[in-house]
Amino acid sequence: MNTIQQHRTYRARHPRWPIRAFNGIGLLARKAGLARPLTPERVWRDAQLLSGVSKAADDEVEGLPVLTSSLNRQAELHTFGRFLFRIVLANLGRNHLEVRDYLEKHPEAARQEITRPVFVLGLPRTGTTLVHKLLALNPEARPLMIHETFWPAPQVRGIWRKRDCRRGDVRMVERLMRRFVRGLDEVHPMRADEPEECTWLMANTFTCSVFALLGRVPDYVAWLSGLDRPRWERVYRDYRRQLQVLQDQSSGGYWVLKSPVHMFSLPALLSVFPDARVVQMHRDPLAVVPSCCSLFAVVRSAFSNAIHPQLIGHELVPLLCEMVRRARSCGDERQILHVQYTDLVRDKLGTIRRIHDHFGLAFSPAAEARLLEYEAQDRYRSTHRYDLAQFGLDPDDVLERLGEG
Repeated sequence: MNTIQQHRTYRARHPRWPIRAFNGIGLLARKAGLARPLTPERVWRDAQLLSGVSKAADDEVEGLPVLTSSLNRQAELHTFGRFLFRIVLANLGRNHLEVRDYLEKHPEAARQEITRPVFVLGLPRTGTTLVHKLLALNPEARPLMIHETFWPAPQVRGIWRKRDCRRGDVRMVERLMRRFVRGLDEVHPMRADEPEECTWLMANTFTCSVFALLGRVPDYVAWLSGLDRPRWERVYRDYRRQLQVLQDQSSGGYWVLKSPVHMFSLPALLSVFPDARVVQMHRDPLAVVPSCCSLFAVVRSAFSNAIHPQLIGHELVPLLCEMVRRARSCGDERQILHVQYTDLVRDKLGTIRRIHDHFGLAFSPAAEARLLEYEAQDRYRSTHRYDLAQFGLDPDDVLERLGEG
């Protein structure tokens, strides 16, 4: 085996036999004309059944028709992948309906002030996850927890309907993701009871670049790229309402939030959150790009057998370039602090202290002790390996298009 092959983590994996059987039955159904496409009407019908909320969706939710059309025509989903997408979209629609229902029943939630939140962003694979977790260790911070990002409204079940089941449900989701998205733990481990990125709050709006991670949807990405600032601001007002619902349930210190998808729409984020404090991560594109490509290939393989690494590379680099272009020259040096991945790896404590100092955040001895304890106990070591050649990319071209990081 040559050196390049040894550094490639993405490899085509055959689905487990129950999934292969499921796909075989689905193939027969398609040939018989019995397969049903994903449609907005079906998504909202499923969402109403899951939520018990019978009201229709907001007229402003305009991304879903574009997304379902792109999935049906371009994503080459296998039958099980289509089934998974139906579940994902139904849950996002459910969240949309339940958040709106919560605000109607608890109008005081809409008066919650989201004051000076901290956002960690950057291209995927630039260290945003680590910085987010370290910032969340501060006792004065209010991180978004994984069960909250999957379900912003309470999920109350049981005979007496007094028990919120989100923490238990997220453990089940974690187990299912490990089972169906093979290789995900190598690329992006998820742990119950830990802070998580706010990507899924954005996905609840159906206007979010994360859908390109789940499947090949070039028409949907082109639609996103064409949205003007007022439409993005509507999306962020919807996102803010979800934070208000969460804060109404459990208030605390300042929000610490994180997602690479904010790179795509940073001007709108700063318009809706004018007092936001932003940490923007940077890393060598020659490490970022192949790692992103590998992540996309691993996640998409849960939904489709048609994974073409070189096509992923060809389509992903322009998307990353667009994210960088949109985030460039936003805000000022007081509002946006740029941090290099190499500095973070070399000195975690110093980097986190610098972030706190820059934004005037208190960094108490208790916060420092938590960080040092986390670093001492953290046993995670990435086994993720990748290279540009597998995705048909040239290093010089990547550097020319994305700069030096």
